[in-house]
Amino acid sequence: MVNNFHLSLLSFLLLLSITITPGAATKGGPSAIYAFGDSMLDSGNNNKILTLCRAHHKPYGIDFPGQSPTGRFSNGKLPGDMLVSAYSIKDLLPAYADSLVGQTHWSASLTSSPASALRQHAPASTT
Repeated sequence: MVNNFHLSLLSFLLLLSITITPGAATKGGPSAIYAFGDSMLDSGNNNKILTLCRAHHKPYGIDFPGQSPTGRFSNGKLPGDMLVSAYSIKDLLPAYADSLVGQTHWSASLTSSPASALRQHAPASTT
């Protein structure tokens, strides 16, 4: 069985290889990107929901301009941020919870850090 770390690393490397491909930002690229997943892609949705798992405090975000937390579980860009940046869609992949109505056609992250498809990881979940 594949270790979660190895699966995450493989996903990250795949996204990274797409972002550094020559000519990635050509007009033939996607016009919008929607991300689904867990903390590896969560760009701040957890700041808008009732959960203990949040990244709205230091040390998160200390390497971003202004040195303020962004809601990302990272000090730098997440793989989704690199992808939208490579295709010149946006600088950062916005959290869906931060999107204004009518602006989600540009891209959005629909992720949540403690997300799991397994019931034993989220016993209070109904899905």
